[in-house]
Amino acid sequence: MRRLVLLLTALAVAVLAAVFAWVGWDQAGRIATVLAGLVAVAALGVAVWAALPGERTPSSGDTAEGEEAAPADRDPAIEQHAEASDQARIYQAGRDQNITER
Repeated sequence: MRRLVLLLTALAVAVLAAVFAWVGWDQAGRIATVLAGLVAVAALGVAVWAALPGERTPSSGDTAEGEEAAPADRDPAIEQHAEASDQARIYQAGRDQNITER
């Protein structure tokens, strides 16, 4: 997905560069001003939408292959089974946790 976004961004830049060169640089400045304003309003809308509280559903990367995601109305209990041998250590960190060992 990240490569697709990068490819689409590069394509959009190339198309805009061609359009700007075709219409002339004076007209291109006007088009760029309007386009920048539209993109800024869209970005603001996405930022507000992302900041609003709401029900989040687990993404496809949140579960192991073959496992089903926990229902949104259930308290997701985290369970981990691991074994370490010799001098090995096992760490687990959640999204709002980190491990700092010195």
